[in-house]
Amino acid sequence: MYDNTALFSGQPYKPACSDFVSNVSTSHFSWSELSVNLVHSYGSLIGVFSSGLLGPGGIDAVRDAYGEPLTLNSTYRDPQHNHDVGSTALNSQHMHGTAADIHTPPATWQAVHDSATHVPGATVLNGTQDPSCASKCLHVDWR
Repeated sequence: MYDNTALFSGQPYKPACSDFVSNVSTSHFSWSELSVNLVHSYGSLIGVFSSGLLGPGGIDAVRDAYGEPLTLNSTYRDPQHNHDVGSTALNSQHMHGTAADIHTPPATWQAVHDSATHVPGATVLNGTQDPSCASKCLHVDWR
């Protein structure tokens, strides 16, 4: 887990080897849940996860605000995987390890959205801002 406080200084993002992890968890999400969409690299699953996403005001705070278990569709994506899933964001928050897409069937989308918007520091995109999610998931990041 890395500290992303200087992440958006206008410089291209280049993670260091030490930024990658192969086993992290939070109070509500196991490694297998956080690594849901990671591709195998060098024989193991590795990813970049920011302190914003995993920290006290991160994805656990969204789960706490919602009050029920949540399923993650996507977290860290390497640039190739980000391209393969159809993202056109050249500076995708997923590639920085600061974003999660939460699975939200249409019946629960609004409730999860409303809960996430109450988490300080969380940026919540709706379906028109993130068409890849639309009404099937909710994009939340900690920029």
